[in-house]
Amino acid sequence: NRPVRTDRTLKSMPHMRHRGLLALKFGLTIGILFYIVTVIPVDQVIQFVRTARVWYVIMALVIVVPALYVSACRLKILTDTQGMSLSFSQIAQINFITYFYGLLLPGYLPASAVRWYKFSLLDGKRVEAFAAIAFSRLHFMIFVVVLGIVFSILDQSHAQQNVVTLSLLAFLLCLCVMHFI
Repeated sequence: NRPVRTDRTLKSMPHMRHRGLLALKFGLTIGILFYIVTVIPVDQVIQFVRTARVWYVIMALVIVVPALYVSACRLKILTDTQGMSLSFSQIAQINFITYFYGLLLPGYLPASAVRWYKFSLLDGKRVEAFAAIAFSRLHFMIFVVVLGIVFSILDQSHAQQNVVTLSLLAFLLCLCVMHFI
């Protein structure tokens, strides 16, 4: 006499589903890490890390913490604009998690997908979460392009390319002005 599983009994076992998802996530992470370790020669990575200048590593860490804070602030503003009710600490926590995933997985797409999933899970607003993340990525891309243009202008060894660079910067500034008008 085996009990028949109904929707009611399945709903009473959410911890089983949670454990299954957690095991799946853990297995996927281990699988990806194993693949990375088998493809990339670990001894060469260790040699490369040993050649790093400690002062530069410390400076990078000092810069990363405010950058993560600014990123969380930007996402908080964007999620508030989208009508989402996420707290700053939730957003910062999700950012730390997704930046960790971003270190392990190639590209920004997997980390952005994890961020979208976590935001959607907490607030239930999938479209709004997608819009906030897309706008955040757009802001970051514009920042990187403008920063690249500024450093290109500051580089005097390529003076003939500065005309093209200044033209591109003027075009971007026009787009920004048109956006705010």
